Amino acid sequence: MQPHRLNVVGPFYVVDGCCTACGVPGAEAPELFAWDDSDHCYVRKQPAGPDELRQMVGAIAGAELRCIRYRGRDQHVLVALRNIGEIDQCDHSGWTGLWRRLGAWLLAGRR
Repeated sequence: MQPHRLNVVGPFYVVDGCCTACGVPGAEAPELFAWDDSDHCYVRKQPAGPDELRQMVGAIAGAELRCIRYRGRDQHVLVALRNIGEIDQCDHSGWTGLWRRLGAWLLAGRR
């Protein structure tokens, strides 16, 4: 997956060619996203603080085509994505397997 060329440097990005102009990023995190001349959204500002991080996670949760992704390794962000069922939006796919194994282990212990 290639990030859109206008994404600001940082862990959150929009995949190039994926945006359908659904409006979710603008509704959830208007200060964090912008649109190019073809109405393709991109990350114009990385979240700074817990409020903006909640907005970004909300945009990820609501985006129709799962175009907004996370390539970082911050535990707080990974937990937030896992908690809303969006851990697959993390580029480090090893985390997905780790969370599934951990969930299976926890469920097995409850039986």
